[in-house]
Amino acid sequence: MLRRHPDAVITAHVMDPARRELYVEGSHDRLFLGWLLGGSLGPDSSIREIAQVDLPDECPGGEKGRLVYFAELIGDRNVQIRMFADADWDLLLDRRLPARVWLTDYRDMEGYIL
Repeated sequence: MLRRHPDAVITAHVMDPARRELYVEGSHDRLFLGWLLGGSLGPDSSIREIAQVDLPDECPGGEKGRLVYFAELIGDRNVQIRMFADADWDLLLDRRLPARVWLTDYRDMEGYIL
């Protein structure tokens, strides 16, 4: 899998302000959201796995930790990049996450199926 440097991702958004990307933890999340949205995903929008971004492998918290790390790297830059992650216990424990990180309403993505 080709991994893009975070600066390259951000630069692509600066050069193309219409671009919109939603990063998720893994392939199951990407496939599920793609199926859920069907054909309603716009031509400038995409769902990507965080594994496609070249981030340190030692980010604590696995793929979710990498999502949070990427959100922190982006900071308040004017780009249309968001992250969607499993809530796990974050809502219950009232953990603060960067504004770019959206959490599932339930503990995990599979909760939407139930």
